[in-house]
Amino acid sequence: FECPFCRAMHARLVDAVAQAQVPTRVVRKMVPLSMHKGALAAAIAWCCAERQGKGDAMAEALIAAKPEQLTPEGCAQLAAGLGLDMARYRQDAADPAIAQRIAADRADAEAAGVRRLPTIYIGRERFDGAGANTAALVASLRRAAV
Repeated sequence: FECPFCRAMHARLVDAVAQAQVPTRVVRKMVPLSMHKGALAAAIAWCCAERQGKGDAMAEALIAAKPEQLTPEGCAQLAAGLGLDMARYRQDAADPAIAQRIAADRADAEAAGVRRLPTIYIGRERFDGAGANTAALVASLRRAAV
């Protein structure tokens, strides 16, 4: 959620989903990189929000936040702003299952041979890095919907 390349791809993907006008399900995998100071806090926050059914809203809030806001405290403020149950949020943030989820997502990415972020799969088509434009994503979404 901190990576500028992931943020740029997110914007293109949101546009592509709107333009493609086909049923789409977005599945996020958390692969926070240590080079991004707020990436792990943001990944934990997203996992907590997903547990409360607000993963998409949290993703949008995290993407929109300034990178320096992606601290545990800053992410908790975003969660509160989305109306999450904060007692549950804090409990979930400390739950070892969240750390295990993030570790499993990293392992999935490694097993899939992901070497660059963002990496997006649309159906069986893979986009590595932030180079794909909206038109290419729209075309891929439409092919996958057939």
